[in-house]
Amino acid sequence: QGPLTQGIMAQEMEELPPRLNFLEEGSFPHATLVTRMPVILAQVVVQAEGRSGTDAGAQRAVAQLVALQSEMKTDALLTPIDDGGNDVAAWNEWMATFPGGPDGLSWMTSPWLYAECYMYRRITQALRSSAVFASFDPFLESKQKSYTNAFAAIEELSALVVGVVPGTPSEQFDVLMQFSLWGNKMDLSLHADAITSEVGGRALQDMQSRSVAQLDTLKPQILSDATCTLWTEKVAGLSGARIDVVLDNAGYELFTDLCLMQWLTESGRCDRVVWHTKRLPWFVSDASDADFRWMVDSLAASESPAVAALGASFRRHLVSGKWVLQGHDFWTLPHEFSEIGAVAPDLRADLGTAAVVFLKGDLNYRKLLADRTWNPTAPFADVTRDFLPTTYCSLRTLKANLVCGLEPGVAERAASASPQWQVSGTFGVIQAVVAP
Repeated sequence: QGPLTQGIMAQEMEELPPRLNFLEEGSFPHATLVTRMPVILAQVVVQAEGRSGTDAGAQRAVAQLVALQSEMKTDALLTPIDDGGNDVAAWNEWMATFPGGPDGLSWMTSPWLYAECYMYRRITQALRSSAVFASFDPFLESKQKSYTNAFAAIEELSALVVGVVPGTPSEQFDVLMQFSLWGNKMDLSLHADAITSEVGGRALQDMQSRSVAQLDTLKPQILSDATCTLWTEKVAGLSGARIDVVLDNAGYELFTDLCLMQWLTESGRCDRVVWHTKRLPWFVSDASDADFRWMVDSLAASESPAVAALGASFRRHLVSGKWVLQGHDFWTLPHEFSEIGAVAPDLRADLGTAAVVFLKGDLNYRKLLADRTWNPTAPFADVTRDFLPTTYCSLRTLKANLVCGLEPGVAERAASASPQWQVSGTFGVIQAVVAP
């Protein structure tokens, strides 16, 4: 057994809360496996079939994707990753840590987080088997459509950022943090069917927060907000610092993240932003290097003066080296973030040099919490122990049945307001651990 396997087994002996799984019929995780994931995979098959032509290798890759559909539908056993990628050993060792794995873990008996990540990794394995799909991103079209659908919101926020964000510096930071938080409401892995229709596209537009007035109406839906603490104890005193952003979705969410970092860069609080992107097509809408650059180029080419001005500024930051794109295999592994020291010590050491690390979105939050059903009042700092030796902040709208760090009574009030409060993206959290 390697150190990672031993570490996970030791944690399991501590009587930690259970991991989210698919076993309860009618639950949100169960619906994810039997409905949402098959819809996404079916769309990938259609995309791949449209590109395969008469190439025999490409047709075999499509056949692998079709076989994957059958495996999911019949609750087949999960098979090891075997495409020769640098991450293969980490994937297969992690699978072996669970009861029944690697020889008896099926889709339905797998932890939710593992199985969902595994589906996307198997998609990559199939596509890698053919040179036709060497650089193919099956989600590219939907990510670019999400940008188009959100353009009205992008234009309104651009006008605000290019002008003067109202208020004192602390109030400006608060406003841009809220935009970044609510940008996470839109997630194509939850709304994969909507992006393909005009009606669905309009519905996704309605999910974007466009104005400060809208933020005021959403403020009560932030269940835990560490913005003030983060500003007072860390960000307000920064000058020429490095800030890292572990990205989630392309499209409007990425734009809100760009606006937040633009403000921090232009204010002099940071002179280097490291953007952590995904190396694989991931959870439909997760941002890759190519997505990032495409958005910046699209913004800079816009006919809207405010949008084009921001895009040009973003591009200058990239060209000057103030902003850097950086990928790492760890972000597309199924591991909980407390294992970063064992799995990716180089990444942990690098992140530790940042003044602040922002982690965007639901998947990063789930990995921070090891996808376990903690008591909602369990302290965020205790639950996310051993992640990083520096300040980190999670901005996440709730799209999975887990949360921590809430004051007593907050979860109960949210549940009374909406039975689907943990999975609808209606509520959000901004939670931080501030290092000395």
